[in-house]
Amino acid sequence: MKIFIFEVAMRIYLNKGIKALIIASLVLVALALLLNISGFILREEALFSRSGSYKGDQYLSVISKIDGIIEANPRVIDIALLGSHDSFSNEITKNSKVDPAESGMLANPALRSLIGAYIARFSKTQTEDAAGQLKAGVRYFDIRLSYVETERGGEWWTKHGSLSAPFYIYLKQILEFLNRRTGEFVILDFQHVYTADKKISDLFEYLATVDVNGKTIYDYIYYKAYGNDSIPLGKLRYNVVTDFGAESGAVMFVDLNELETSYEKEKSDYKEFFYNRYDTVRSLWHESASSRYLTKQIDKEAENILASSTFDNMLRINQTQHAFTLKRAGDLSGIIFGWSLLRLAEKHNLKLVERAEFIEHLRAMPVFMVDFATSAYGDFIVKVNTKIMEYNNNLCKGYGQKGY
Repeated sequence: MKIFIFEVAMRIYLNKGIKALIIASLVLVALALLLNISGFILREEALFSRSGSYKGDQYLSVISKIDGIIEANPRVIDIALLGSHDSFSNEITKNSKVDPAESGMLANPALRSLIGAYIARFSKTQTEDAAGQLKAGVRYFDIRLSYVETERGGEWWTKHGSLSAPFYIYLKQILEFLNRRTGEFVILDFQHVYTADKKISDLFEYLATVDVNGKTIYDYIYYKAYGNDSIPLGKLRYNVVTDFGAESGAVMFVDLNELETSYEKEKSDYKEFFYNRYDTVRSLWHESASSRYLTKQIDKEAENILASSTFDNMLRINQTQHAFTLKRAGDLSGIIFGWSLLRLAEKHNLKLVERAEFIEHLRAMPVFMVDFATSAYGDFIVKVNTKIMEYNNNLCKGYGQKGY
């Protein structure tokens, strides 16, 4: 009897030991997962990309080198361009202040202090400033601005969920480029502007205060987009924008409808230099963190554009970038394993350029807009600029046959 009781007691003891061991193991696994998740949320160092950014200056002249471009005189909207999405987000870090246009949880200071690095990884889409992007061949800039009160007074800041840097820094770099590179032009697309207590005309006026060697961005615009003698976007040609290649130029867009205003309401002499992107730009956002889904949607958008004449006179933009969302299958794995928007973009950009459909997609959507536009992964910059140049050379060779 004593032996039996002893055996039962030992079994209970051993069972408790096994249970304790199982519990301890589960705790260790949970702790490991928690540490991994914490690292995913909190780490910022070396988080943005594997390959780094292109640091050369081989592509300071890309448009002016197109064979026969002055003779062909193509429409601006037909010329293929490398573009950057959320172009001036390169200064975003875990300590960046929230964009005043933001609302909801991501605007909560306590939450941002806890997961600031995580927010930065899905806010920062570029690693180089305007100068670095121009050297890599970027000619289309997707600009997001907010008017912010700072210690120095009110300023226009670049942003993407978080504030990046004062806009004048990038604008001066663009002006320095235009001051030196005849035959080149840039497209400045003011996609989203948060004016706070200001008006969009205040931004128009502000741009006239930023200059390099006495020239502002308006001094590089040789057309009118609004008013008497205006040129419809579908008829704006290279020789008008660059004065037959003798000057450098700029083309600018702003979404007046988003700002619930119109040209008539804005009291500014500079409004005539902006096209209203609401009815002159085709730029479809696919909103996914899945590269597979994005690729399918890009194919579908290209097919729709080429099958219709609806968008023939519009600036057509290929939105290739990932989004921080959980709306579709594949989004979760993209967010977890992608680590950041920049890392997601590295392989995705290269695969798009290497696809057989890339040239046809340029015909449908000449602006190839990407996150991490200066990625050095797999010689992306060399490959994308080579294919864009090839496309533009062929465009100019056959341009006279199009009937434009």
